[in-house]
Amino acid sequence: DVDDSLALQAAFDEIGRIGRRVVLSGQYLISRRVEIVGKRGFEVVGDGMILAASRMPVQSDFQCLLISDCEDFLISGITVDGNRRSRVPAETSAHAMELRSCRRYVLQRVTLLNSVTDCLYISSASKEVADTSRHNQNAFFIDCRFENGFRQGVSIIQGRGIRFTRCRFAGTNGAAPAAGCDLESNERDVDGAIQNVVFEH
Repeated sequence: DVDDSLALQAAFDEIGRIGRRVVLSGQYLISRRVEIVGKRGFEVVGDGMILAASRMPVQSDFQCLLISDCEDFLISGITVDGNRRSRVPAETSAHAMELRSCRRYVLQRVTLLNSVTDCLYISSASKEVADTSRHNQNAFFIDCRFENGFRQGVSIIQGRGIRFTRCRFAGTNGAAPAAGCDLESNERDVDGAIQNVVFEH
């Protein structure tokens, strides 16, 4: 099978240079993490699927899609499949998607499924536990699906102002706590690491 990791990463790297919209269509097979880092005012849209190859390692820093230190963006319509049918799940950071220190963003009709760890992990890029300025802020998830994750559908570690509207959390199985959505700051985090998380139908 053709490995699309480098081509997909190149498209994400071009955000802000030749345009601010990336349209995904069809299937993109990846064997390494693809990432969007330090971008703002962009859109990733379409009906494309990012699929983890069976040979993609299940270990730290092998998320399928990492979005870090980004602002004012929209992700719409895409699917990220962690392919746990062909990969051995583990309690590590091989999430289907991780959102790290992002602000003012919308995920709409996004499907994250079959993750070998969590379908979605929301965290901070800062190692300074008192630095709440790097926490995710003002995030909206609309008509999204988080299904068949190994440990969680969604883990929120640090973030405030996060709203889930008409989202589906289903089929988490494999490792405790096996939650649809788990709000669980780290032991050393300051009080208020997680604030104003809303679920609505």
